[in-house]
Amino acid sequence: MESMGHTVKHLEASLKSKERKNLIADFNATTKRDICLLSSIRVDGEGVSMVGAQACVCLDLMWNPSWHDQAMDRLHRPGQMKEVHVYMPITLNSYQVDIRNAQQLKKHFVHMVDAAVRPGGLSPSDIPPDYMKWLVQMSAKHGED
Repeated sequence: MESMGHTVKHLEASLKSKERKNLIADFNATTKRDICLLSSIRVDGEGVSMVGAQACVCLDLMWNPSWHDQAMDRLHRPGQMKEVHVYMPITLNSYQVDIRNAQQLKKHFVHMVDAAVRPGGLSPSDIPPDYMKWLVQMSAKHGED
């Protein structure tokens, strides 16, 4: 990135709170398009706003899809004026495919439960048996949290 003329900054867990706040404030305030902020989904933490971003590349896939949802929410906060593009490159035939499938499985399950608990929502008979069979098979295959 630096060889292409971009300024690269790192948001790391080792930064003190004030340094982290200053780094994020500088990133969000810049009007330049040549700054790259490297971070991890786990490092960003609560209350972080990344409204200065125009693109996000998620390289660290998490088993829990809510981690990714929170990371995307940091980009889309009040004050965001730009269109933001999010990329999640996944290597075929790797564990990343299993992680992505497990994420989708969990999201489907959460939506299904959410619809079932709402008044007038789904009942067990509304869920196609093939879907339930697939859900059980996928859960057994991935066997994680």
